[in-house]
Amino acid sequence: MMAPSLETSCRGHLPIVPSTPVRVVTDLFSATHARALATTEAANETNSSPSNAHHHNPFETPVRHAVTGLHNSSASFLATSSPIHSLAQLPPNPLFTLSLRQKQYHRLLKSTPSTFLEEQLQQALRDMMQKNMMMKEQLTSMQSTLVLNGVYVDLVHKQLQAQKEKSKKKKKGRLVGDRMPRLLSARAFVSQVEEFHRETERKAAEAKKKKASRTRHSEALKEWRKLDKERVRQNEEICTQWQADKAAWKAEVKLAQEEGREPEAENPGLLRDLIFPPVPKPARDNSDGADEESSDSSDSNNSDDNNE
Repeated sequence: MMAPSLETSCRGHLPIVPSTPVRVVTDLFSATHARALATTEAANETNSSPSNAHHHNPFETPVRHAVTGLHNSSASFLATSSPIHSLAQLPPNPLFTLSLRQKQYHRLLKSTPSTFLEEQLQQALRDMMQKNMMMKEQLTSMQSTLVLNGVYVDLVHKQLQAQKEKSKKKKKGRLVGDRMPRLLSARAFVSQVEEFHRETERKAAEAKKKKASRTRHSEALKEWRKLDKERVRQNEEICTQWQADKAAWKAEVKLAQEEGREPEAENPGLLRDLIFPPVPKPARDNSDGADEESSDSSDSNNSDDNNE
């Protein structure tokens, strides 16, 4: 903080004027400190002379003044219970250029003091310069933190805005959803109404088309299940007959080998060449029937494998 410019000044000011919310919080710290000092002095006065004690209003607190000040500033969304809007943004942090670290009062400190007072003054100057250097390091660290926090807040603010815009594009079922007034005869609102009706008709047509497609697919699926059930039954009969023919052919081959002649029965061949292949299942437009399709086809294939 800069030194007061007038003798009657009681407080200093920053080199860069901060925003109103920052000044409100700064005043909160100052008022809290002053209130604590006043409370201590009042307690001391009460112990010494109760008649001269000064009583403060307990309802006039620095926090109450700070909340009122934030309500009247650009950061009013911080002092309300309503959710923070994505467009709400804190005031920018005022930054200023930090001076370079230079050695000051080099000649003054290098000279040999002639009196004890000069030696004390030199030591006080060294202590003050060291204290200023530490304060400058802390200020540099705080300003770096403000820069990082500003970058972080800007990124989060952009992401919140993008997310809100994305949700607005998805939710087109309402013409007036932000509680803002509309001029019914405005060209923009009329265009929005026309677009809303077109979108509603398009969604209704798509829903009707999907419903008809589901109905057709359901009927085709019932017919497919009947055909597949009949195929499985026929494959079971073919499998039973093939096993009997295979056993008879093996017996005929064994008997022909014992009698030294050619077998009269023919080889029934492979079972997979005789059974009926699976009937193609009706295709479905959406992906909801993928699991059902895979399960039905796997059941039919398992039945064929078991028969074979």
